[in-house]
Amino acid sequence: MASRINPVRSLLLVLAALVSLAAACGSDASTVNSDAGVAVSDDESGDAVDSPDEDSPTSVPEPEIVDPEPNEPSSTTDDGSTPPTTEAPAPTIATNDFPEVTADLIAARERWKASGITDYVMTWSPSCFCPHSTFTDTINAGVLVNHQSDGETFYETTGLTMEEIFSQIERALANSPAHVDAEFDLETGAVVSYWVDEDEMMADEEFGIIVESLDPVTTSQPGGPASLPDVELVEDWGCGFGFNKGSADQTLGLQMFFIGEWTESGPDLSSPVDISGEDWQAIVYVGKDLFADWCDDVVEEGELLPTIDAEYRVVAGTIVGDVDGSTATATLTGAVVNVGGEEIALPDLELRNADWGFFAG
Repeated sequence: MASRINPVRSLLLVLAALVSLAAACGSDASTVNSDAGVAVSDDESGDAVDSPDEDSPTSVPEPEIVDPEPNEPSSTTDDGSTPPTTEAPAPTIATNDFPEVTADLIAARERWKASGITDYVMTWSPSCFCPHSTFTDTINAGVLVNHQSDGETFYETTGLTMEEIFSQIERALANSPAHVDAEFDLETGAVVSYWVDEDEMMADEEFGIIVESLDPVTTSQPGGPASLPDVELVEDWGCGFGFNKGSADQTLGLQMFFIGEWTESGPDLSSPVDISGEDWQAIVYVGKDLFADWCDDVVEEGELLPTIDAEYRVVAGTIVGDVDGSTATATLTGAVVNVGGEEIALPDLELRNADWGFFAG
């Protein structure tokens, strides 16, 4: 018996098959587009966004070219390497804003060297926003051997030589100050005064020096004594690293100072030492009150000061001795003094310094 076909049911089956077929086709298209690397999405309106043509070229944005900053040096050389770093040269006396002062300084320094002045007594005052102070320095063979103040010292100082004052002006010029003034002696070239203003926008930082007097002391002055005073050196005066012996009336004095490389214990005395060598300075003084205010850098009002009439170099002599704590003892032998071109022998002397390593200050 033949079966009857239900037309409504058949129509529903056909519609279901069409829906399944449409879903399958949509899934395949999405897969193909994904495999091709083209993203497909809907915009906010629900319309499909057209994909670019597969054959059309993809545009690549041009790289942005940034010009270097003006005056900015390149960080690499032509071959791609990094150039070496160079620092700006330090300022020197030859490059500053005060060529006239510089020229005067150079010329004055040459005159000072040509003058041959190496032994002198110099009195000077600092020029600054500070209480007035006056210092007197004694220089032998270009080396500071004694430093005294007038008792109104505002700050500690170790004294100066003329060469050190020249160097102070040189350093000031190299530091590009706002203003520099300097005056030099027309004959000897010695500094008369100088003044430095480091910064016009700052107050009271100015500084300088006024040289109030400079008195050369000759080692063989004409008219000086043809021989040393007929007195004995009997009294020891201790101070620093050295030995000092004077007559009882302080008209004759022998001063020997170590000026070599400094150490806390001072020079070695255990083996013979040549006091006429470069590490020692030995001078015989003739004058009055030669050891007044000894080993003291403060001069009280009315206090005596040494008066030096002449000084003579020790050109030969040997010391050997021992140091025991703060006391040093030594024996001087073979000492010879050049007095106006004549060599005079000193007697052998026993020396003692009970303040070994203690300095004025």
